[in-house]
Amino acid sequence: MEDVTRYLNVAYITFGLVMCWLGVKFSDMIFGMFGPRADRILFGDVSTSIAIGVIAGLAITAYCWRKPKIYKWSTEVAVELSKVTWPDREDTQRSTYVVIVFSIAVSIVLAAFDFIWKFTTDAIL
Repeated sequence: MEDVTRYLNVAYITFGLVMCWLGVKFSDMIFGMFGPRADRILFGDVSTSIAIGVIAGLAITAYCWRKPKIYKWSTEVAVELSKVTWPDREDTQRSTYVVIVFSIAVSIVLAAFDFIWKFTTDAIL
């Protein structure tokens, strides 16, 4: 396997930040169900929901990082992604132009069908 630990560490740190954010939002939602005074301020600007969310996010990230099965799977995913050949700028631009032209052509055809269908139904009715 290639050395992908740097990318894997960045992915786990990003995952941890997302888990902390989601944990804060979820715990804030749960405390919000109990009323506006349920979420107490612990110190400074840190409330109970923030503390619980950050602790839960870090715990989930640490669990995934330390679990050998999950770490092996994520390493295999990173190795496979490192084998992908990404298109260069010219290929991306050419493909984008093809998609735009095709979308316009399909829009014109659908508009023609719509016009014909409207004309036919107006004639019948």
